[in-house]
Amino acid sequence: DMILFLEDPVNDSHVLAYLPGLGHIYGLFCSWPASVGAGLLRVILILMSLVFGCWFGRQVVHHRFLRNFCGLQMFSECNGTLFIMGFSCVGSLLVGCVAYNVIMGTWELDGGMGMTMRDFCRMAQCCSVTADIISILMIWDAIFQDTHYYKNFMPRFKK
Repeated sequence: DMILFLEDPVNDSHVLAYLPGLGHIYGLFCSWPASVGAGLLRVILILMSLVFGCWFGRQVVHHRFLRNFCGLQMFSECNGTLFIMGFSCVGSLLVGCVAYNVIMGTWELDGGMGMTMRDFCRMAQCCSVTADIISILMIWDAIFQDTHYYKNFMPRFKK
């Protein structure tokens, strides 16, 4: 993915970043209003959205639909719960953004991120490199702890 970032012409674009969905959630968390009442409303909506998203993702989507109704083995017991809860939290945060805009009477959270695409791409590159490094370290950790499949790989290090 690093070659993609190096060759992509959007990296050098000086237009403002407008990303529907991601920009809405970014604005909800990162661009706070000047008034205390609007800030308190945001905190309440964020907390309500996260609690509802976790509950809905775990109880309704995971337990009732994927595990019980569809009978998918990959979702037996509580397997995959955090993944489903994460997606449902994103959806509930988007609903929270719409609720904030309706209550305030303005479309303050509109997908604009307040930065250029160049800055956003640099931020995305840093996140991508960090995720790659974490993945590499997790794989190394699994290999170094394994004594069944990779028992002859670096035996002195495993002692």
